[in-house]
Amino acid sequence: MHRFSLFHTSVFGSSSRYATRWSLLVAALAVPVGAAAVQANGLDSCLASAAETFEQPQHLLRAILMVESGGNCSAIGPTNSNGTRDIGCMQINSAWLPLLQTKFGITEADLMDPCTNVHVGAWILAKNVRTHGLTWRAVGAYNATTESKRIAYSWKVRKHLASR
Repeated sequence: MHRFSLFHTSVFGSSSRYATRWSLLVAALAVPVGAAAVQANGLDSCLASAAETFEQPQHLLRAILMVESGGNCSAIGPTNSNGTRDIGCMQINSAWLPLLQTKFGITEADLMDPCTNVHVGAWILAKNVRTHGLTWRAVGAYNATTESKRIAYSWKVRKHLASR
């Protein structure tokens, strides 16, 4: 399939239940699951909770997490060209911090909690899906603002999904 045509197709087809249901439970962002749950169950329980809360496919969230940090929840990216940096396993860009602080009381230190980080990542993806539908464009928008970088990023996620 041509790269451009794939980019405009749905991630899971038009009949996916994820494509039609949107009821964000933003209160879940304010209730992070403790670090003990992460240690006991790895990230699976956090990913499952975030997927259910924000109605996103769990395997897509896991693929984004693996592309972003390789599963390293203490990852802090280098300073980007615009002065921001990426935080935690979902590599939440620090540009989100003012909104996260104002709306949910989430600080940079809170993003170091793996479950909080995964829930924020799922919330960001859900916002993108509301804008672009459950398409590769929404996936690309998780990481980039320019079209060419969105396409490149969505291919990385797609490749990870295909390899699982």
